[in-house]
Amino acid sequence: MKREVFNNSLGARLSHDYSKITKFQEREIVAELFEQLLLFDKIILSTNRDNFALSFLIDKLGINGGKTS
Repeated sequence: MKREVFNNSLGARLSHDYSKITKFQEREIVAELFEQLLLFDKIILSTNRDNFALSFLIDKLGINGGKTS
């Protein structure tokens, strides 16, 4: 049975104040996401037209641009 969680806290509370996020808040967000990945099969992130969630994840986790063999 697949389990999913809907996380709307990332984009909703910080979308317009991205430049005001402290290092502690960044660590809390990343820790919350990894905790949810441990507990659930999928995390569904809400976003708005600024797409803060995507830009935050790319900034913190990067993009795997290389091919894996």
